Amino acid sequence: MRDAATVRFFRSVPVLATSNGPVDVGSTVMRFPDSAAAHAAYAAQTKHTDAVAGILPESAGALGDEAHAGELAQTAGDGTPVVEVTVTWRTANLVSTLVVRSRQGGVPLGDALILAHSQAAGER
Repeated sequence: MRDAATVRFFRSVPVLATSNGPVDVGSTVMRFPDSAAAHAAYAAQTKHTDAVAGILPESAGALGDEAHAGELAQTAGDGTPVVEVTVTWRTANLVSTLVVRSRQGGVPLGDALILAHSQAAGER
């Protein structure tokens, strides 16, 4: 890996049980010397994600050169059903991982993919 950057956004909501949209978003981009090294890192990252107990692998569709998603549903301390979606993709020598957390309901994977596609557009 040559470089990496991470950013996190958190939106405080008065009541998690009635919140709409993502409340916690984290994004990491890693830059590798070439696409082969990036592919190896992408494969390791997706293997690690899929090994999380209870995660449901999902299709990330057409995103970059390779893409993978996983969805993990849990219950918050107040009893609210919550979901964490992890989307990992590779574009040339860049590997990006986006983690989106929200109240379960609506379209968590869809919300995450909207953000991922927006980020990927800047990577080309």
